[in-house]
Amino acid sequence: MKPAVFLDTNILIDFLAKREEYLPAANVLSLGKEGKLVLYMTNLTLANTMYILRKQLGHEVLIATMRSLCSFVHIAPSTESETIIAFNTPNPDFKDALQYASAMAVKVDCILTRNEKHFRYAEIPVMDCKAFLQTIKN
Repeated sequence: MKPAVFLDTNILIDFLAKREEYLPAANVLSLGKEGKLVLYMTNLTLANTMYILRKQLGHEVLIATMRSLCSFVHIAPSTESETIIAFNTPNPDFKDALQYASAMAVKVDCILTRNEKHFRYAEIPVMDCKAFLQTIKN
C-alpha cells in the first residue's frame, strides 16, 4: 500500500517559492504525481498558500499551479467534525489543530512540515521532507 502523507502549508510554499527546502518538497510532490505516494492537503492550505504568494507569483500563475496540484494532491476534509476535534486538541494554534484534525480524518501515515513543533501533540509521525524521503528510501 502506498504511504499517505499530509502536506502542511509550508511545504507547498517551499516548493512554489523555491525556498531553501525546495528540492525535498519537489521530490515529495513528484512521487505523488507519479502515484507512488497518496498526498493530502486542505482547502486552508490552498487559501493560505495563495494569500502568501499572491504578490510574488501573481493570481493567474497561482490558480493554474493550484489546479495542477489538485490533480494529484487530494483535499482532506475540513468540516464541522474536524473543527470540533480541533477545538478539543491541546494545540494552541487553531490553524494547525485544524490541519491535524483533517490529516487524521483521512488516516495519513505522517505529516510533512518544516514546523514540527506545531504538531507536538500529534499521534502520528511528523517530519520534514528530507527525513521522510530518507525513511522511504530505506
